[in-house]
Amino acid sequence: MKDHRSLPGFGFIGFVSWRRSIRALMLVGAVLIGAVPKIFAVDTTPPSTPGNFQVTSVGTGGLVVTWTASTDDVGVTAYEVFRDGVSQGTTTNLSMSLTGLTSTTAYSMGVEARDLAGNRSVRATIIATTATKPVAPSLAGGQSHSLAVKVDGSVWAWGKNDYGQLGDGTTTNRSAPVAVSGLTSGVAQVAAGDSHSVALKSDGTVWAWGWDYNGQLGDGSWGNYYSYQTRAC
Repeated sequence: MKDHRSLPGFGFIGFVSWRRSIRALMLVGAVLIGAVPKIFAVDTTPPSTPGNFQVTSVGTGGLVVTWTASTDDVGVTAYEVFRDGVSQGTTTNLSMSLTGLTSTTAYSMGVEARDLAGNRSVRATIIATTATKPVAPSLAGGQSHSLAVKVDGSVWAWGKNDYGQLGDGTTTNRSAPVAVSGLTSGVAQVAAGDSHSVALKSDGTVWAWGWDYNGQLGDGSWGNYYSYQTRAC
C-alpha cells in the first residue's frame, strides 16, 4: 500500500494539490527555458523614387501633379508632396491637386514615397509655373473713336483718326478695329478723350497718343497736333 503521508497541517488532499502545483511550475519553467525567441529583420530599404513626375493641369491659382508608382520590398504606404520644400500632405493616390497659388509664379514641386517602416525614397522634383491670369477686357469711347483691350492685353481702336487717336501710325479713319502699334500685350486699361487715347500697362506705365495741342499726352510738350504714341509716365 502506497504511503500517502501528508505534510503537517496539510492533510492528504492538501499534499496532492501541493505536488500538482509543483509539477505545473516545473512544466512552465521548462517551456520558458526551452523557448527560443524569433528574431525579425528590420526593414531599412527605402522605396524607389516616384517616376514620371510632371504637371498635368495648370491654372492661374492651382495645378495638378502626377507620378508613377514606386516599388518597395514590403510595400509603399503613402506619397508625400512638397511645394518649395514644405509638405502639402500625403496621399495614397498617384496625383495631387494644389490650390491657392499665385498666377504666373514658379514653384519647386517634389514627391517622396514612404513604406510601412517609415523609410523614404529619394525625392523627385520639378519646377511648375502657374498660368497667367487673363486681362479683363476694357473698353473706352472718345468723341468719335473707340478703344478696346483684349484678354491677351493688346489694344485695338476704330473710328475717326484725324489726329492719330487710333494709334496705328496713320491718320486714316477706320470702320473696323485695328491694332494699336506697340501695345500688343500687357495693357490693363484704356481711356479715350475727344481726340486722344491713353493706356495703362500692367507694369504701371502710362502711354498716350493722338491730339496733343493742349499737352493732354502728358509728355511735357504741347502744341503738337498729333502724336502716334508717347510714353507719358
